Amino acid sequence: MIIPWTSFQLSDAASALVVPTQFLTIQASPGSIIFQNEVTNNDVGIGVFSPDQCCKIHDNKFKDDRFFGMTFLDGEYTSSQDKISGGIVGVAAIAITANTVVTLVNDKITGTSIPTQELACCGVTSKIITVPPGGFKVSQSQYDVKSSQIHKLIENKFGKLY
Repeated sequence: MIIPWTSFQLSDAASALVVPTQFLTIQASPGSIIFQNEVTNNDVGIGVFSPDQCCKIHDNKFKDDRFFGMTFLDGEYTSSQDKISGGIVGVAAIAITANTVVTLVNDKITGTSIPTQELACCGVTSKIITVPPGGFKVSQSQYDVKSSQIHKLIENKFGKLY
């Protein structure tokens, strides 16, 4: 299912791209708000990337997205009150060119094979923090993979980054 661009709620400072391979990519600017969306049966619910601390992400629902509910690439992000159910990975923090820190505040992740996953390469790190600590059962995996593997994964999912 592709979500029509007009049905995704974003503030004026963000841009979104819905691609035919069933995922949504958001390059959000500072001050953007991504909220009250329902995304179901995609490969990836949303992928957020921004060179700046971008946005507020809250009160979204992601259900049965095959690979990831939410992915965050290269930066610092906070997600709150989001609900993710089904799929392989609930939330992924991905670091390729910069350290990535994702803070999940009262998010609910259920029915996923891996609730959270940290992926990093190239001398940078990724981390997922839950607030409150242990707010849900976390099964985190830290991977150190070759740059080419991460770039291929991201380009397959989101297209060219540069």
